[in-house]
Amino acid sequence: MHLLEAADLNQIFSSYRLLEKNSFYIIDPVTKTYQTDLQFSSLVEYNKYIQKMYESGRTIIVKNLENFNLKIKQQCLNFKSHVDVHMYLVPNNGIDSFGFHTDEKDVFIKMVYGRKTFETKVDQKVHIYELSQGDELYIDQGVEHRAIARGASCLLSFGYTKSIDYFVPGGIFHNEVQTNQVNP
Repeated sequence: MHLLEAADLNQIFSSYRLLEKNSFYIIDPVTKTYQTDLQFSSLVEYNKYIQKMYESGRTIIVKNLENFNLKIKQQCLNFKSHVDVHMYLVPNNGIDSFGFHTDEKDVFIKMVYGRKTFETKVDQKVHIYELSQGDELYIDQGVEHRAIARGASCLLSFGYTKSIDYFVPGGIFHNEVQTNQVNP
């Protein structure tokens, strides 16, 4: 299932709602982090800055995509939990990504296009996954991982909390008989 089409990228970059929510971030190639305190005099200036950074080869992160389109909304419903959807968009000449890190939520990765190598560290052992268009990968909360760009690519990251179905013996209602008393 294609969660995003080429036309969707143009719509994302020109979305007033996403710009207003400060949803765009650029990965710094030196620090492997992104800056969250950038200030712009207008949304037009902000939009031009994001486009300029992308065209210069910088990886763009777009947050707040959980309600972007019907396909993404439907994918979110599969998790039965609150989901944060982020897009990682690497341009043709880009290679920026984070170093090894952990996430506070479980993460479901869906490659939209391109290729990336994911490395996870579990019990000091590194596992390598080669992902291309349509591939998926689950990464549990707290597992160290990193993604290495292999040219232009786009992926969606669905961060969610696994739902736990608790069993309450007797249910939430007691087996006591409830009586309605009428005052004389």
